Amino acid sequence: MPSTSLGNGAAHFSEPPATAIVVIEQRILIRDCLVKCLKEIGIGPVLAFASISEWRDATTPYAPLLILYSLGTKEAENTELHQNLALLNASAPNVPVVVVSDSEDTSRVVSALKCGARGYIPTSVTLNVALEAMRLIEAGGTFAPASALLDALPPAERAPPRGDIDRKVLFTARQLAVLVALRRGKANKQIAYELNMREGTVKVHVRHIMKKLRARNRTEVAIMANDLLDGPEIAPS
Repeated sequence: MPSTSLGNGAAHFSEPPATAIVVIEQRILIRDCLVKCLKEIGIGPVLAFASISEWRDATTPYAPLLILYSLGTKEAENTELHQNLALLNASAPNVPVVVVSDSEDTSRVVSALKCGARGYIPTSVTLNVALEAMRLIEAGGTFAPASALLDALPPAERAPPRGDIDRKVLFTARQLAVLVALRRGKANKQIAYELNMREGTVKVHVRHIMKKLRARNRTEVAIMANDLLDGPEIAPS
């Protein structure tokens, strides 16, 4: 509810601050390209900075809607990544932070998510996938490479190997939304209703998710998702 202030016997309602996507990227060309792409999809204003400190020192009328934090080619240690994510989360509490990185190392992905990042987008994905991921994250979802789900599991909980697995495979935003629902034990009909899909479309997404994770059934899918998403919410049926 907007705050009010009393003056001369009248109540004044303050408007909520305007919001903008914050892009933190040291490389000028990449930064400019990200800004241009984000503006074209019409999410809202985009502010770009070369570093976290530059953003923190800036004076702007916009509150951050989503923070896109790029690691670039820098092979930062996990401790440095943890410190930077902690700084971002402290500077803008409850604002989703998305890490963009050239690295697809599983420990880096899982570490970033456990330290507060709401998404991890490797630069190997297409622009369309990245934009879908940002839309999902802004709406409250999570995005990560599918390979992180596999490698993060203890060996005893993994499905038996069935040939080579594409380690670069990623979930699309819609597939990840279905995965989250599967983790909660939802039936296809429920998922279709909640995500505004046809039940047949949900079945197709479920098949693709199982294929990507090499899972034999929906229960295995839910188990694989639990580790990445910080433990089970409901026992899979």
